[in-house]
Amino acid sequence: MKNNPEHLRFLPPCDLCGGFRSQALTIGGEQVHRCQNCGLVRVDSTHEQCLVPANRKQCAALERSLKSHLKKLPERNATILLVGASAARLADAFINKGNLTIHLLTELETPAPRGVIRHVLSIEQAAFIPDLFDVVVADVTAQPIPPSLLLQKARLWLKPGRSLLLVADNSASLLSAIWRRSWMGQRGASLTHLLTSHHLERYATRSGFAVRRLRTVALPEGIAQVIARGNKPSIAVRSIGHLLAGIARLASAGEVLLAELEKHGTAQIPLHKPAAERDQSPGLAHAMYAGMKRESMAESGVG
Repeated sequence: MKNNPEHLRFLPPCDLCGGFRSQALTIGGEQVHRCQNCGLVRVDSTHEQCLVPANRKQCAALERSLKSHLKKLPERNATILLVGASAARLADAFINKGNLTIHLLTELETPAPRGVIRHVLSIEQAAFIPDLFDVVVADVTAQPIPPSLLLQKARLWLKPGRSLLLVADNSASLLSAIWRRSWMGQRGASLTHLLTSHHLERYATRSGFAVRRLRTVALPEGIAQVIARGNKPSIAVRSIGHLLAGIARLASAGEVLLAELEKHGTAQIPLHKPAAERDQSPGLAHAMYAGMKRESMAESGVG
């Protein structure tokens, strides 16, 4: 029987639970693996991963949430880190507030507003000092950022008791349920995992956050774009988009997850490392000890 190279391919552990048992599936034309322990779906996209521009309505929803959160801060001055698709637009909206120090983390060479501290780095490369920020705002919709990496880094950079505002694609939305292939076609090349509110809650608990608020946001424009399959939506398609957005709001099945997570404790957790950089020696320790013990017994004549 010949070996199938597909069966010999190394599969990384689940990003959420660390399990190795997964089931290969095809969802919306994309190859995925579903963890058999926690149900998290990892996207094995064959396309080159890319960044998707921010949605205007989505930015507005995140801006309202950030304004509401900033009012709760006890200090008059706050240091904010903006990450992801909406970062540049949020920086424009808040730069005129003199009591804010804004850091922008981006991989794109886009011009930043005057007064904003821009860092042209990926989140893997970023190395801010611990307990620096009052708020971290991360818009990872259609962004190839592993959730565990984002939460671990955000927890390290946040001050104790401060918050992470997170926006992510909702794979359990009404839109993805009806037009799964179109939804995956637009987002599959830029997603690492398919998240739901249940998975996001588990990520938060695992990473040392408390979920203060978790809701879905329905965006009529986004629904219309998926229905139109990349073409300019007609008036009829836009009307359908508004109708479905209303249904999604009632069913809490909007296409975007918006979460407010509060950091608990001060202990730093280990940072995520790519598999190639991880120390493999702990896994060999037991075998090495057993081998050394057998050699020692043979030399002493025991057994």
